[in-house]
Amino acid sequence: MAEDRSIFSRIVDELGLMQPPWTRVTNIDEAISFAEKTGYPVIVRPSYILGGSSILIIYNSKELREYVGKALATSSKPVVISKFIQPALEAEVDCVSDGRKVFVVPLEHVEPPGVHSGDSTIYTPTRAIPEKTWNKIIEATKALARELRIIGPFNIQYIVNDTDVYVLEMNLRCSRSMPFSSKAYGISIIDLSASTITSSSLPKINALEPIKGAYTPEFSCWSVKSPQFSWAQLKGCYPFLGPEMRSTGEVASHGDSFYEALLKSWLSAQPNRIPSKNDIILAYSTSRIGEEEIATAAKTMIKAGYKVVTLRENPLKGLEALESEKLREMIRNGDIGLVITTGKNPSIDYKIRRAAADHNTPIILDSKLAREIANAIHAYTAGEIQLKVKELREYWST
Repeated sequence: MAEDRSIFSRIVDELGLMQPPWTRVTNIDEAISFAEKTGYPVIVRPSYILGGSSILIIYNSKELREYVGKALATSSKPVVISKFIQPALEAEVDCVSDGRKVFVVPLEHVEPPGVHSGDSTIYTPTRAIPEKTWNKIIEATKALARELRIIGPFNIQYIVNDTDVYVLEMNLRCSRSMPFSSKAYGISIIDLSASTITSSSLPKINALEPIKGAYTPEFSCWSVKSPQFSWAQLKGCYPFLGPEMRSTGEVASHGDSFYEALLKSWLSAQPNRIPSKNDIILAYSTSRIGEEEIATAAKTMIKAGYKVVTLRENPLKGLEALESEKLREMIRNGDIGLVITTGKNPSIDYKIRRAAADHNTPIILDSKLAREIANAIHAYTAGEIQLKVKELREYWST
């Protein structure tokens, strides 16, 4: 039932839970009518996909007509279109249920909705979404598990807009993030699932009970998962983030603080590295969305002792602006130690992003992640955090 969008949507409504408005369309006029009713942006996708394949965020009727026209011309299946809610935060839960009780591992994304979860930086425990809102998420999770009488593992993704919680999708299976969730707390979700399935009862474990019948792991340390991209190997591609998954792997780290775990995790993905003090940082945005956060990240890097420059074609205020060709030369010569940007506009910066990928220069493609990585680098250079090495069980026992 969770795999059938119509049936699952009806269950969500019957439980009194919120979900983004959506519909299936079989012609362009239906798509335009829905978008005009709910407002842009909307997110569109084929009926059956894996890895976010062919999903796009659409901002106007021209783009919508083009996408739906092509999709319907190549497939007899309807196109799914839903309201894209912004601004918002994305969260998800890895769970095990016996149909009555549920064990929940709460996860938050650094990047906003619209970035595929496989390409997102994910962390636990929670820090951005308030406890009251998380209790809503846990309550919704328990309600869905009971309604569907789930016995075993599952994952649910949510969108949080202010205090409103929207159910995005449910996966009735082991999710990609479950190995990360298991190692974050030293609790094997697979073993827990197997015990629950064979006994039809959720085993007792050391856990908190924020609401009756729903359990969450006790805090032991911070854990962060980072995506591994292969931009250098994908010759000619334009590096950017979106609903379609582009990462080719994942890495994760623990830490005594969020920024320690974040920095260690980010550094574990190639070709990321902390810039030397002689390196120059390139910071710019390809659109107004995220520009303020990129500017904040640039200021933080300046406080950390770095020189920061920007792209003349779309400059940040207060920074030295250089032409694209000059910046590409600096990347080729190894003078640029980190590129931080956001959005998607190949007409402005295709050659810069491509040069960074081809010369293994670290590149951050989201403004929120840029802000957090800048904070982590500043804390590290100021001696506020140390990148400690511990055995896994040392983290779980704290």
